[in-house]
Amino acid sequence: MFVKILKYFLIMVAVFALAIVGFFKLSPVFGGHADNVTLSHMAKMKTFNNGIFENLEPIIVDGSGAGVAEEDRLHVGNFLMNIFNPADGKHLNQPLPTLPLKDNLPTQNNSFTWLGHSSVIFKMSDKVLMTDPVFYRVSPIPMGGSPYAMTNLPKTADLPNIDIVIISHDHYDHLDMKAIKEIHERVGKFLVPLGVKAHLLKWGVPESKISEFAWYDHQDVDGLSFDYVPARHYGGRSFGTRNTSLWGGWVIKADDFALYYTGDSGYGSHFTDVGEKYAPEDGFDLILVENGAYNVNWADVHMFPEQSVQAVKDARGKVALPVHWGKYDLAYHAWNEPAQRFYTEAQKQNINILTPQIGQNIRIGDETHDWWTAVKYSGSNE
Repeated sequence: MFVKILKYFLIMVAVFALAIVGFFKLSPVFGGHADNVTLSHMAKMKTFNNGIFENLEPIIVDGSGAGVAEEDRLHVGNFLMNIFNPADGKHLNQPLPTLPLKDNLPTQNNSFTWLGHSSVIFKMSDKVLMTDPVFYRVSPIPMGGSPYAMTNLPKTADLPNIDIVIISHDHYDHLDMKAIKEIHERVGKFLVPLGVKAHLLKWGVPESKISEFAWYDHQDVDGLSFDYVPARHYGGRSFGTRNTSLWGGWVIKADDFALYYTGDSGYGSHFTDVGEKYAPEDGFDLILVENGAYNVNWADVHMFPEQSVQAVKDARGKVALPVHWGKYDLAYHAWNEPAQRFYTEAQKQNINILTPQIGQNIRIGDETHDWWTAVKYSGSNE
């Protein structure tokens, strides 16, 4: 009897293992592989060596690169504790108060609607653009990574036709397969980093709609100028593909407006470089700056809020809108900590900021407030 049970157990383990291998090998969510045209473009970059991209400033994703002492770094125990006994502030006691996207689309030039995390839909020079359209679970497996409950959850069905979508990199919280499949027929052009075209092709986007960029590549599209600029991060969607796709930020300019979207990034000298090379004489009109999902281990690849404010100063931004927070629980900090720390530091540094609610359409000069302070969450005073 024991031998028979063991036999069936081993068969089940083998089948389960094969299923996992098959999923990682065959599931379209992991995207595609670069073709010869892309590989040739990659080979021309000085920071592409032995099949992978490198940062201008080296990174170590465990805290040692940022000088964090071993005893202060996070380990497996912290990860498990975060799952099974999360700290106060991790869970909301109410749906996030948001505005309906369909009633707050950008209809005026230089107006912006934040959809949570790093997705922003906006209008410049009579063209509708969008950064990193993510609407669903930010995980390749059906567990974890769902957005917080909201009073008005943004939906792809509420999006208008979009002239240009820009992608910063291919991580799941920035490149959403399901969303891309739902919107690509309403998108005129996708501007993406090297290595990301293969994913879009696998998901049904026609190649004629896709333009790939290396760092410092420039292209004029529909009366707007686009420059893809360095960030301090990494790319890849599955095991064995880290840094086989590029990561970065975008500088977008119209005749009357200059925008810088940082993408995901650790703090570094590249912000000063971008400001010196691309900012107009009086600075960028708006910087969409990464601000959230940080911890000591990730200090080389995600900024702390105080660093995000400094990055805005370095890059010569006149106004900042913090993104990469509020919609998902992707780190150890409380859900509202990135916004509050950024808000406090910006006041100290005399930086003009916009902090819209998810779904709120705004323009430069509009008044926004610290709306997150009224949201009830675990551990808050109710």
